[in-house]
Formats: sequence, C-alpha cells, structure tokens
Amino acid sequence: MLTKFKMFAVVAVAAMALTGCAKEESSLSIDDLPGRAKVKGIVYYSNEQKYVKETENTDPVVKDLYVPKAEVKVLAKIDNASLDARANGYTIFETTTDAEGRYEFEIPVPENGIAIELEALPFEGMKNTYDGRFNNTPQFSEKEGVFKNGEASVTLSPNGIENKDIKYSFIQKSNTELEENSSISKTTLRVNVYEGVYSYSSPYFSMSNSSVNVTIKDENNNTETKRTSNGSVYFEIENPSQNAMNVTITVTSNTGLTSLQVPDYFNDFGKNVQGQYQQFHCEASDWSSDIATDWKNGFTTPQTVTVSYSGQTEKVYLLFKPYQTEYDFCNGFYDMNYYRTWIREYKNNY
Repeated sequence: MLTKFKMFAVVAVAAMALTGCAKEESSLSIDDLPGRAKVKGIVYYSNEQKYVKETENTDPVVKDLYVPKAEVKVLAKIDNASLDARANGYTIFETTTDAEGRYEFEIPVPENGIAIELEALPFEGMKNTYDGRFNNTPQFSEKEGVFKNGEASVTLSPNGIENKDIKYSFIQKSNTELEENSSISKTTLRVNVYEGVYSYSSPYFSMSNSSVNVTIKDENNNTETKRTSNGSVYFEIENPSQNAMNVTITVTSNTGLTSLQVPDYFNDFGKNVQGQYQQFHCEASDWSSDIATDWKNGFTTPQTVTVSYSGQTEKVYLLFKPYQTEYDFCNGFYDMNYYRTWIREYKNNY
C-alpha cells in the first residue's frame, strides 16, 4: 500500500491528495489524524575540500566546504504500520528544496506522535577532493561520483515544529577496467639545452648545436634517456594522478676535451682554454664562492624541476668548466672572476 502526497517548496501548508490506497485497507486513514506538525530544514552537501587554517595557533587541516542543494526532491515517509498494525507500506510526502536548499513539510500526526523518515534523493556530480601533498603543497583534483545517503529521522508531535537538516555523503565513482586502460594520463616535458659561449668578451647562452644525452627520472624512479636534436628533446611522462610532479634532469655533455676562447684577465682578445661543458644549476640569487666551488668540484645534487600536469618547457644550461691550471687562471685570481661572470649571466636567463 502506498499513499503519496505531493507538496511544493516554500509553501507553509501544502495541499495534499491521497492516492493509490483504498480506504478499506486500513481502519485509520491519514486524513483521520487529529493533529498537525511541521518539519523543516536545509539540504546541503560538500562540493570541495580545502586546506583551512582555523586559528592562528593551529596548523592548517583539510576540511569539507558545504553548500545548499537547490531543486532536489525530498521525501517524508511514514510507516503505515505505525498507524495501523494491519497496514503495509509507507505513506509518502514529497516536496522540492528552494534556491537556498530549504524544505518544509506539514504532516498529520496522531496524539501520541509519529516517527518520520526523511530522504533527499541522490544526484550525480563532481567534488574537488584532497590528493595529498606535493613539494609541501596540498594538491586537489576533481572527482566524479554520486551524492547520496541524504537521510535523517525525526519524531513529530501534534502542533510541534522540528528543524532537521539533511546532509549528503559523496561516493566517488570507481573506474572500470576499460576506463583504467584508456585513461593513462601523460605529461609532456620539453628540455632545451643551452651552452655558454663568448662573443666579443661577453658571455651569453646559445641553444646547443651538439647532440647530447638528456636523462629524466620521475618520482617513481622511472628513467628515460634521449639525445637532443637542434638543442631540444621531448619526453612523455606517465602521470595517472594528473598532479604536478618532481622530475630530475641530467644532461651529459660529449666526452673529450673542448676548447673555448675565454677573455683573459690581462688580455681583452682572449685565449683558448681546454675543458669540458658541464650542467650548471643553482638556486642562489647571486654569485658566491660556495657556488663556484660546487661548480669546480662537480655538482652532487641533481637538478630537479616541478612539472605541471599540462606540461612545460625546461631549460638546462651547460657551462664551460676549464681544466684548472695556474697558467690558465693566474694562480686562481681570474678563476673566481670567471665563475662570477657566468653565474650572474645564468641568473639573468634562468
């Protein structure tokens, strides 16, 4: 037996029509109940999570942010057996939330009160949820799913008014095997390799004409090596999480001796110095003797970049590292000036 009442949102007392239940099936009709009671509230759900600092003295935490659900159907159900032990099924009242997510029912109730089950019908949607931390920064992404379990219960007494909000839970959609096989996301990384050269005693960077090896390693320690063509090389990195990711870039210059004409501290025309190009990277804002020492000794910390999911282009700089001799660098005095000049040029370009 199903008795259905239709109501409309933002109407304090809605007209109700009894349908689908013959009066003789129960000795007591809903129309026979002497009292009336109201139940009202707000239907709401969380469509996103955010990192929130609640007070100045506490660390930020991940919290659900809630919004009202407009234009959703809400049911108020009464177990007919609570009115007549011989009756079956439910009597159902129905309404729709307004623009602010509010609903309201006025329901007939017996003198001793009655229990009401409230249900906001489920709906499909997206929720921006927390994925974890990357480079000490919280990461979020959109998830598809169903907002459901919007249920509550309340006991009404004659002439009573009860406030009862209804909150949805979010159930994320699981990928099927077909979706998992076809949804492997990739991030594109282009690496441009530049070499430091001189022109009229002035340092500058030029796209490398050499074919050099570029190796990348992602957060899962997957590595791939390719050779540049005209100074560039492209990589496609599997990125199922679709988040920004750390990638280590290592460039290996050609082996063997290389000569570069560098300006002489005592001679503006310069001279040829032997050495080898080496990958250079630093975070400092200006030259320092520590950076120069790292360069001379060979970097031990790899060059790591953060690559967005949408892909990007990264520059890698190769600087000429002379083989150290007292003759080439005037007992070390010109040595520091050489490094100082290149480091400043590097910071102007990077």
